[in-house]
Amino acid sequence: MKTRKFSREFKLVAVRLVRDRDVTGFHAWLNHRPSTRPRYDEALFAAIDTSFRRSDHTYRARRVWRDVLAEVLSCRLHRIERLMLYSGLRARPAGEVWQRIPAIV
Repeated sequence: MKTRKFSREFKLVAVRLVRDRDVTGFHAWLNHRPSTRPRYDEALFAAIDTSFRRSDHTYRARRVWRDVLAEVLSCRLHRIERLMLYSGLRARPAGEVWQRIPAIV
């Protein structure tokens, strides 16, 4: 017997067998409300974006994390790093802090 390769389009019955759900449950699953984590990520991102823009794009993840903690939103540093990476927020390189003063001769 030859084995069939999977077709590109799965019918709802196949999805029902794979996911062990009803056909109507599949449609409910498609339109489900986001879970707690993505909703909390959105709240975190709003705080991250505010802190990042307030710092004139100079704060990196650790300083943004401290600002977020000050706003009473708890999370770990890695989560802030991940959200900043996914959203494309990168701190601009800092210029020279100390300006050279010409020597008096």
